Amino acid sequence: MTKFEIFTLEEFLKTFPTIRQKLTRCTIHVSDSPVNRGDKAEQIELWHKQRGFKEIGYHLVILPNGNVQIGRDINKTGAHVKGFNTGNLGICLIGGFKGKDERTDEQKKTLSYLIVELIDRKILSQEHFFGHTDLDKRKTCPNFDVKKFVKEEIGNYIY
Repeated sequence: MTKFEIFTLEEFLKTFPTIRQKLTRCTIHVSDSPVNRGDKAEQIELWHKQRGFKEIGYHLVILPNGNVQIGRDINKTGAHVKGFNTGNLGICLIGGFKGKDERTDEQKKTLSYLIVELIDRKILSQEHFFGHTDLDKRKTCPNFDVKKFVKEEIGNYIY
């Protein structure tokens, strides 16, 4: 898998990357840009570089159509939650402009499948998923309750 490569959900799950770093959490974000503007990981990387990052801080980006785009190498420490980046997988959904919950049905489906996959592979447990706001109360990102989403939307699939 190479940076900025785009996969359908099915393709991504078939070629799920080997995660060598010890993960202790996964944090969900939004791009804080209009969901249908066409932003992708390349645009996010430009924004992150303007803020002084060396590259995009997120490992995975979920596009409005549900496709998964590769950001930072999944085995590198992310740069997406100050003070909580070590062992933290960063997933960003395009959208969430001005604090709105703009998730598309396709993004919800992809996020659900990714969470289930991480749990089924024993990489993370259900309680290890957070929204950015859960780790930094000054943020509203991802503009929905991740803990509730994990519990209500996908909790029934994890047994």
